[in-house]
Amino acid sequence: MKVLYSFVCLMLLTNALVGQEKVETKSLAEEYIYNLKNGATIVRLYMNKPKMDVLKKSINDPSLSKEKQVKLKKQLDDHVIERQDYVIKTIHAFDSIYDFSNVYYIYDYDQKRFTSGERSNIFVGIDGEIDNKRTMMEENYLFLGRGGNDESFVFFQPDGKPMPNSFPDRYSPNIIQGIVGIFYSDKLGRYIYKLNEKLHNYYNTVGVFD
Repeated sequence: MKVLYSFVCLMLLTNALVGQEKVETKSLAEEYIYNLKNGATIVRLYMNKPKMDVLKKSINDPSLSKEKQVKLKKQLDDHVIERQDYVIKTIHAFDSIYDFSNVYYIYDYDQKRFTSGERSNIFVGIDGEIDNKRTMMEENYLFLGRGGNDESFVFFQPDGKPMPNSFPDRYSPNIIQGIVGIFYSDKLGRYIYKLNEKLHNYYNTVGVFD
């Protein structure tokens, strides 16, 4: 009888702790959605800088033949052009669709500069170049980084950690939506639209914060 009583008490305590953890996680997610709505989304533009650095170093390797260096130079130029096209396409897509919060764009390799406090000469403009005139005044922000590919994004906390479970940090289509999405030519635009929609829905669902 004592064993049964102890077991029941243990189960009640466990459920209470789990329930408390869920409430705390939800409260944190609600705090983040409120701060984001009144703050900023920092979109990290994936540049694959390690690949560029390796190619640049290899091009200057005196042990390589001229033919090999020319080939590597072509790879570097193609990579830079491909990333520049991606940057401009991504910025234009967010600017035309995403309206949940203010948006700023940084190259992914500049995240450390941003987290160290830099708020000028770091943001990328619509032309894909650093906009020296743009600064950021918002104190609250979340990072939005590359998902599984260039056409998907995932939210991260300011310290780079994953978001609380209840926060709509990404758009994950169901099977039917996934099949339908195959036929969309603008997959990036659709993803941003759906993510933006999820953020608005979650914000409206958790209620008024004022």
